Amino acid sequence: MNPTFVSNSIKMLDDPGTGRVEEAITAHQRGWVAFEGTYWYAEQYRAEQPVMADQPTEAAAIAPGSWVQVIARRGNTLLVIRLTGDRTRYS
Repeated sequence: MNPTFVSNSIKMLDDPGTGRVEEAITAHQRGWVAFEGTYWYAEQYRAEQPVMADQPTEAAAIAPGSWVQVIARRGNTLLVIRLTGDRTRYS
């Protein structure tokens, strides 16, 4: 039996899309996102950048029903950032 290899490298998407959170995504646990007609594991994208004294060190959870920008993929997990404003459809 051949083991399945899932890459841990991040692939940035050429054309980021919009998804809807179906199961909460926390700072330490991935959730589920509806994206392009199917459901994906998703976690918050955290760029490697220095933390300023006035910035929180933990990302706030993204609640179900929230809209996110899907910007990258690592294996079978989408990397997302929270969107603000009105979103009315999947992209």
